[in-house]
Amino acid sequence: VSTQSTGSSGINAEYGCQGSTVTDAKKDNGHVNSTLTYSNGVIILTYLNGDTCSRGDIRETTIKMVCDHSLSDVEVEIDQIEETSHCVYEAFAFSGLPCDKEVLSKCEVAGYDISALALTRGNYYATHENFTFTINACRGINSPSPCSSNTAICMRHGVGQGVSLGEVSSATLVYEDSSLKLKYRGAELCPESGQPYMSIITFLCDTEDNVGSPEYLSNVSCIYNFLWRTKFACKDREVGESCIIRDTESGETILDLTSLRGTYTLSSPGSTDSYSVGLCEKLPDSECKKDTAVCLATQNKHVSLGLYESDTSITNTGTRSITTLTYLNGDVCIQGDGSSVPYRTVIDFTCDREEDETPSYVSTMECEARIKFPTPLVCKKDITSCEVVKDGHVIDLSSLSHSSQYLVSNKVPLDGYIYLAVCQSLPYSDTNSCTGKAAACLTQRTGSGSTTIGRVTGPLQLAADGNPELLYSSGEVCPSGGTYSTRITFLCDRDSPSVPYLVEVDGCEYKLSWYTDRACVSSDPVPVHGCKVSDPDTQFLYDLTTLTLSQNYYQTAAGNNGKITANVCGAVETCGPDIAVCVQANGLTLSLGKASTATTQLAQEKGEVQIMYTGGTTTANCPEGRSSKILIMCCSGEQDMELLSVSEDGCLYSFSLCYKKSVNLAPKSACSSSMGSFTTSPHLHEGRITGWLNKWTERSPSIHVGVYMSIPRWLGVLRTA
Repeated sequence: VSTQSTGSSGINAEYGCQGSTVTDAKKDNGHVNSTLTYSNGVIILTYLNGDTCSRGDIRETTIKMVCDHSLSDVEVEIDQIEETSHCVYEAFAFSGLPCDKEVLSKCEVAGYDISALALTRGNYYATHENFTFTINACRGINSPSPCSSNTAICMRHGVGQGVSLGEVSSATLVYEDSSLKLKYRGAELCPESGQPYMSIITFLCDTEDNVGSPEYLSNVSCIYNFLWRTKFACKDREVGESCIIRDTESGETILDLTSLRGTYTLSSPGSTDSYSVGLCEKLPDSECKKDTAVCLATQNKHVSLGLYESDTSITNTGTRSITTLTYLNGDVCIQGDGSSVPYRTVIDFTCDREEDETPSYVSTMECEARIKFPTPLVCKKDITSCEVVKDGHVIDLSSLSHSSQYLVSNKVPLDGYIYLAVCQSLPYSDTNSCTGKAAACLTQRTGSGSTTIGRVTGPLQLAADGNPELLYSSGEVCPSGGTYSTRITFLCDRDSPSVPYLVEVDGCEYKLSWYTDRACVSSDPVPVHGCKVSDPDTQFLYDLTTLTLSQNYYQTAAGNNGKITANVCGAVETCGPDIAVCVQANGLTLSLGKASTATTQLAQEKGEVQIMYTGGTTTANCPEGRSSKILIMCCSGEQDMELLSVSEDGCLYSFSLCYKKSVNLAPKSACSSSMGSFTTSPHLHEGRITGWLNKWTERSPSIHVGVYMSIPRWLGVLRTA
């Protein structure tokens, strides 16, 4: 059996014989012995009565065989042989023979896998004062050890007996408080508390690509805390667009804060401490550890308050849709109860259209730093009604507001662009830097800035010629007197994609035309009471009672860890009698409409039906009660039916209920049309693309079709065209 050589004599484990590196002479280091002893997980074999040494001592060899779960009972590996005293030798061997039945624990959770930290031989060690902690991950500690093989963490004071701080069978791997934790319960009671010993290992990402080892942190009421920095606590993902929120289905940008990216320095009131903050990026050349995004500098040290990691990104949370950026996994922080968690920093972006975009330090409590960042980028948009009644029928242009902005470039003065929103104000961005809730923004290519040429000042109305019209007024001051305004006239065209274009500039007013099938008056009836409605064009009967549930109702998440529950043409028993939609949070239930008030109508898109509930909970802000509108539409998804929360406008809550083609509600061709399929939709034929382009050219030879013009349903068609 080959071994590692130690000393100058060149020792080889050959039946207890020692071979010289100078001559072929061999010496007997101990006679064969078949008597084994077992002690504390170690099998011991001793060979005695070997040759006599030069000083008269008798040679002897002891082999200590310890457990290695990766080996079988008949496999033996000699690790090393040492001469512990004159002519007395000790060999360590590994084999599966001394192993007890192995107990393993879960090593994977939330996309993390720490199984590579589990040792099959040897152990990890941590020390504190006169205490030594023997530790293994996901499996028991290996022999020799002062505790049993089912122990994952063993504490020993000096040379005393070992105490189990955690049994493998009790292990729980969790991801909580923004960090990965391995929790154990010991086999013995703590005299101090009368409860079993407990231990918690907190794993933090080591960006230096080290395996690492555990470190002792604290002991509070017999709960022992350890910290382990390791590369196996890092998620292997590429850094994404941390300053951008996109729609999960269409990919459209909902919020873009990339213009704020950079490094900021903050001060703490009444203190000499300072904070360096990297917004949507890590700090360059920081005194804190690698990948730190927020670094606290005190008089004598630097503390990382959070890392910029692969999954760092801004999020919208809560019923108020607060935009936050959270940095996790900073340096270790000891909480008031003695437990350890990594520092974290939360940046709250607040709406402010006037104040300079400069962050300010707010506070640090319970290991969390809070920073406030005022910016107009997160200000809510002004929204107005996008429906109007013509000849007893509803024209609804709200689907055009799904895109946050459209781009118009034809005939624009000074070769500029007009950014346009429908029934709402524009998002603030680098390309469109108009402020003050602009709904129409003129931007010059020459870099001379942007001009607000209209704000949301009224709802969609019928013009004198009977066409739907939006008038955005109260823009910036116009040189010729008054203020700029923008007038958009929507014209019926069932064959063209929706594209706005500039007709003329009349003094201070920009006049645009927009051809779209959304402006067409269909033969759809006015909403009918009940749950059945017919399409007069196809004579197809939409019967929504097929979607009524008696249990396992349609649900989607709400703020404050709440939920929204809905039914179609029926009540939700868990909400209360005759309640069709409700929101539940913190033990309270809010009705969003009664089942008995249901009215149904066809939507603009084939295969889509809308159901409306009124008479919900009344409050001072909603004296007539809350109501809800559910657009039932065919779309892709993992579930046959899926409820999605769309928007809240005052007392009206709007949702979409997606169904698959397999759900027998609408004609299959209508379902494919609603999904915007290029090859199957009866409205989208390849031969018509040329006709559309010709119409665009006729209406304006210099029309520009860009990515800002996309309407989600027809995005594929526009790209193909």
